[in-house]
Amino acid sequence: SKIFLKLFILFIEASKIEFLIGDCSSDENVKHENARYTRLGYIELSSNERTEFKSRELKSIHVDADGLFLKLIIHKNYTNRHNLHNQVSIIAINLLGNDIDK
Repeated sequence: SKIFLKLFILFIEASKIEFLIGDCSSDENVKHENARYTRLGYIELSSNERTEFKSRELKSIHVDADGLFLKLIIHKNYTNRHNLHNQVSIIAINLLGNDIDK
């Protein structure tokens, strides 16, 4: 399975994004609230100062885990003069994987 994360990084970028995969036991009601999450890892992102806040960033992550839910923990943004309200932007997330029987 693979996750493609396309970030629009003009000046609203998180410093780090953590990825967690969630699954429910077979006897539970399958909802994200009932899932148990396992931390897969994280990616660190550029502050984008070097390009004067004009670039975009595309990250590709290989995931070797089964699960029903993906949770992203978006950490504090990089501070700069253009982002006075501490916003973070993600343009697209593309998840590629196989169906699992539950």
